[in-house]
Amino acid sequence: MAWRWRRATVRALVAVVTATASAGCGGAPRDATPVPPVSAGAAPFVLAPDKPSGLFLETLQAEPPARDRLVVYAEPGRSDPLTGRVLALTRQTDRNGELPEGSRTVPIRRFGKGHLGRQGDFAWIGWNGTAREGEDPPHYGVIGKGLTERELRSAADAVDKEHLRIARSGRPAGLRPFAEAPMAISNGDVRFGAGTTQVWSRGPDAWLAVRTLRGDARVESLARVMTFGGPVRIRGSAGTAGTVVFPAGTSGR
Repeated sequence: MAWRWRRATVRALVAVVTATASAGCGGAPRDATPVPPVSAGAAPFVLAPDKPSGLFLETLQAEPPARDRLVVYAEPGRSDPLTGRVLALTRQTDRNGELPEGSRTVPIRRFGKGHLGRQGDFAWIGWNGTAREGEDPPHYGVIGKGLTERELRSAADAVDKEHLRIARSGRPAGLRPFAEAPMAISNGDVRFGAGTTQVWSRGPDAWLAVRTLRGDARVESLARVMTFGGPVRIRGSAGTAGTVVFPAGTSGR
């Protein structure tokens, strides 16, 4: 699915991170290695009176935890894991939850073909899994920083779908489990854990969405992986900001 960029009249602040103190087929890799879990909860946040003039509060709600997962492997011993090599695995069940489609089609030995994309120091391969009856197919992705295309393809071949892990057979040497967290991508919007969302608007073409959540430094690191290393500082905390992205064939507010 090709991605189409579409700009809202008012810029959106999304997924602000507040820093505080099916079974595999026969022969498929299996890896139940424990990965430290990361949790993030809803954080109270009041935008007014700093909101742009003319906008009115439309909704304010606490969101449930994301149901999909992100697993990250990194080099141990680094205070900032993104200064070294990083490998991540995502699984999305939302039909709008795919990573941005890459410009090249690449073969994946166990899963057929995937799409390779690059942005800055990051590269990824995404592919569709097998759908259960009556459900949309899940979408898998491996994301790497400082890794070669061959290493990414090897990691994709070593995905254990049952445990959502990358088996040691395909994991680049020196990478260890760093963190696992609930995560979701929908219409280009990345969400972690549970959060509080506000929507301010003055009609369908001028609106502002703000999501806040409370977590620790590992949540900030995961946000940087899913924004390909490019978070911004918002009120002293890590976050993402920009115009909203909608995949082709969908519409948004």
